[in-house]
Amino acid sequence: MKALPFTIPKHDSALLLFQRDRAEVFYEQFHQHEEIQISYIVSGEGELLAGDRMRRYKAGDTFIIGSYLPHLFKSDRSVTSESQMVSVFFSRVDFSRFMELDELSRMEALLNEMDVGIFMESSGDEVGEMILQIETASPLNRLALFFSLLECIRNANRSLLSSKLPRKMLSENEGMRMQVVMNFTLDSLANRISLEEVAGLANMSPNAFCRYFKQRTNKPFFQFLNELRIEHACTLLTNKVDLSVSEVAESSGFQNLSNFNRRFKTEKGITPSQFRRQNAR
Repeated sequence: MKALPFTIPKHDSALLLFQRDRAEVFYEQFHQHEEIQISYIVSGEGELLAGDRMRRYKAGDTFIIGSYLPHLFKSDRSVTSESQMVSVFFSRVDFSRFMELDELSRMEALLNEMDVGIFMESSGDEVGEMILQIETASPLNRLALFFSLLECIRNANRSLLSSKLPRKMLSENEGMRMQVVMNFTLDSLANRISLEEVAGLANMSPNAFCRYFKQRTNKPFFQFLNELRIEHACTLLTNKVDLSVSEVAESSGFQNLSNFNRRFKTEKGITPSQFRRQNAR
């Protein structure tokens, strides 16, 4: 999967960069960067597409986005008028010498997980407070807080954010090709999408696009599309209780209710109705 390259404006001598994003919506371009990103959602809801998977996010969640992991945040404007997250960026290369110390060697496995990406639902205020303290701490205290943050994450319940795919920084031209495809796909989940249409956006023949997409995601395009549609359906089942299951299916791009129920149960292990009963607000 391709994505626009993105440079984090970190001073060459700085080990950590603190960043606060506060706007109506988060950055909605499909992009990647060398630094590992630890982000705590202060306010707002929406969906995060990272690598080959999409996750719903809300206030209190923590995401760790691995080096060169392509991602974008798609804020849900219908839920809140403001989205805010605080983040710490760091380079694994910069911290490699610390990992040689016996006291920190146990963090190596966590850093390997971070490369794939980590999701921590409702991680609590502790992570957010640590990240906020990093903003104003002295350089030495920043390091101490950062290692405490890693220890907190290591001991927390967490799940992987994406599949483990080969990654590298890609050219802007390559990134723009899939940027167009991904934006179109996310904006058209409720519509019929033909292979010819999406291949045309990438300026490729259908057969060439199928090979191209699968080589970069380990998934055929329509498997990827259906997984995104199921995640979108989960969002609607949770937040739009006034919609019937058949309306959720149609709004998520499934024209056949039986097909939707079957695919949903295959992906989630329960039916849409059961999912709604367990998660509806």
